Amino acid sequence: MHCKSCIIAFASVLLIISAASCAKMQSHNDVAQAQDEATAKAAPGSETDAASAPVQDMHGAQRISDSPRFTFNTDVRLAGIALSSDGGLLAYADLDRSVYLLSLKKQSLLWQVTLPAKGAISEEDIALAFAQNEKYILISSYVRDPLVLDVKSGAILRTFDGGGEWFAPSVGIWDNGGLELAVTASNGDVHCWDPSNADEKVNLRGAGENVIALHVASQSSTMATGLWANGEQDQMENGRLLVRKLPSGKIELDVRQGKTPLRHIALLPDGEHVVAGSQQGIACWSIVKKQQLWSNSSECDGLAITADGKTMAYINGTQIVLCRIPSGKVLSKTTCGQHKVSIAVFTGDGTAIATGSSDGSIALWQISQ
Repeated sequence: MHCKSCIIAFASVLLIISAASCAKMQSHNDVAQAQDEATAKAAPGSETDAASAPVQDMHGAQRISDSPRFTFNTDVRLAGIALSSDGGLLAYADLDRSVYLLSLKKQSLLWQVTLPAKGAISEEDIALAFAQNEKYILISSYVRDPLVLDVKSGAILRTFDGGGEWFAPSVGIWDNGGLELAVTASNGDVHCWDPSNADEKVNLRGAGENVIALHVASQSSTMATGLWANGEQDQMENGRLLVRKLPSGKIELDVRQGKTPLRHIALLPDGEHVVAGSQQGIACWSIVKKQQLWSNSSECDGLAITADGKTMAYINGTQIVLCRIPSGKVLSKTTCGQHKVSIAVFTGDGTAIATGSSDGSIALWQISQ
């Protein structure tokens, strides 16, 4: 009788443990389901709220080092920076029309050139990009025709004839069947031209109107452009995002994201996803499904994506946020000094990121697990 009572009591304990285990498993499943729902797709064109913003995943994730591997004080007002594919060279431009080339390996300035003045305009927002062969640096600015600089000397090798149009301070690189082309947007057209001779190969009529930023996914022959309102008559263009195929110009995605200019655009290499940022926030879109996957309301001061398309960095004030793409899961957040960061560019292998700040300093930060 006493033995039978022991058996009954032992069975009761087993039932309690089993019930607790099931409850714990259900709780774990509920958390996993909540995380999945946090990154669930929003309706096309909709803005997701805080509850559906990307979840944070800080454990065992990529993060930026606490201190930079290299710093360089330029003492200028930075307009743009660009990294060579091997991460050995960094080009930067200031608002006073000067372009500089810095050797990160030697930690020294190789050359400086000042572009010719254009009328009474004293400041220029200059975009730069290294050609894939790393022989040239491509320049695009509002007030002048795009330029090709020699990497070795900084000399102006040639100028693309834009016919007197104004150009967006943005330049992309497109591998058109083995022929490397520069992609720039004027206030009328998008021009795809050969930097070795400045000959135009593709012209997309009307595709450059109101463009303020562009990005090209070279492998997938896809181009994304962010638009702005160039005058009262164009107010509806603010926040418009267009994705086109090259060379046809066929529109793959046409959506509006907020009501402020989309100054920061980044395409994933596969050409299936695009991220756009503005003062009102950031959003990731599926180009194939024409859906917004996620968004948040963080002011975006810059965007960069690694060459493999797996990691994105966006700038918010003095902070750089690393995210997994396309899910948007936050990997880490790093405060990079006391001054506002305005530019970020990944090295070709994605193991470091270069930043430019409002005080004119440039830093190279290591990315580690």
